[in-house]
Amino acid sequence: MHFETSVRNGIRSPWRLALLAVVPAFLALVGASAALAQAATTADIAGGIAADKDYVAAVERLRAEDYEAAAALLENLAAREPTNASVFNYLGYTYSKIGRNAEALAHYQRALFLDPRRRSTRAELGELYLIRGEIGKAEEQLAEIDRLCFFRCREFRHLKARIDDYKKLEARLPDNGQAPIN
Repeated sequence: MHFETSVRNGIRSPWRLALLAVVPAFLALVGASAALAQAATTADIAGGIAADKDYVAAVERLRAEDYEAAAALLENLAAREPTNASVFNYLGYTYSKIGRNAEALAHYQRALFLDPRRRSTRAELGELYLIRGEIGKAEEQLAEIDRLCFFRCREFRHLKARIDDYKKLEARLPDNGQAPIN
């Protein structure tokens, strides 16, 4: 039973809740997001955004893990660049890092509306779905990345590994609320 369904039905297994508490920390430990692995994408450079002072400052704030400051800079940039998928991808990443998942989701979705073929956004959105306990939606993003990739690209491998890790953690937490099997 998925977490949303169990909450809607009033069933809140302490083990399911523990899983949702552990997953964000686990994902953070396992590896960095694709957003920081590639600070200035080809689309950013081609669009001239890499020279924007708010963009440069936001990337510096992201590298310093000052997400609140990065969010403010990126919001200013988004107001000036409302059709730049990279800006909205960075906003999604930034808000997910500070736990504002609803805002992160909206920005990732906007980035994909602007550029539906953006694999890095799909991978990050898939990770956000895992944090939210929505594994089916994460798997949908993985399938879309697979469709966009040639020979299982980096974004596919990254999200696939996160989904596999999530499933391993979930498998250790039985639905009946009993202690996990070691």
